[in-house]
Amino acid sequence: LPGLDVAHQLDGARDLQRGLVQDVLPAIEDRYPIDRSRRVLIGHSWAGMLVLHALAEGQNEFHGYLASSPALWRLGDQLSALEARMAARTPPPAGKLFLCVGELEQPARDQGQRAHERGALFQNLDRLRWLSQAIERRSYPELALHTRIFAGETHMSVLPLAITHGLGPMLRRTLEH
Repeated sequence: LPGLDVAHQLDGARDLQRGLVQDVLPAIEDRYPIDRSRRVLIGHSWAGMLVLHALAEGQNEFHGYLASSPALWRLGDQLSALEARMAARTPPPAGKLFLCVGELEQPARDQGQRAHERGALFQNLDRLRWLSQAIERRSYPELALHTRIFAGETHMSVLPLAITHGLGPMLRRTLEH
C-alpha cells in the first residue's frame, strides 16, 4: 500500500500466510475432501506477491504456486532480497512455479522517453524476467519453473490467461512449455 515500507508489507504477508496455513486450509480440509498433494496457491498483482512470499518463506505447504503479474515494482530494490530469502530457506523451494506477466506492463523503450518514464515505476516485465532468471540460476532440484510473457496483454487482461495456461499444467505431472 502507498506509504507503507516494504518490511511492514512483508510482515502483513507473513501474518496472512500464517492464517491461511494454520486456519483457512484446515477449515477447508475439515469440510471437503482435499488432495493435499495438489494444493495450488494462486495470486494476481498484490496477491501474486503473497504467492512469491509463500514460496520464499513457507515450508512447501503447496504443490504449486501461480503468480500472475505479481506487483514486483512495489519491492523496489528489495527484489533481490526476496530472491535471497528464497535461496536461504530450509527446506529449499519445491513444487511448481508459474510466473507470468503481460507484455504491455511497461512501455517499450522505443516508445519515447516520456512514455517510458510513465511506465518506469512499474517495470513488471523487466523485474519478472530478472526474478525468473535468478531462480533458474539457482537450479532448485525440486522446483519446476515456467515463465510466460503474454503478448499484447496488460496487468489486468493477463489474469484469465494465467489461470488458463498456468493452472491446468500446474495440476498435471510436469509443467509444459
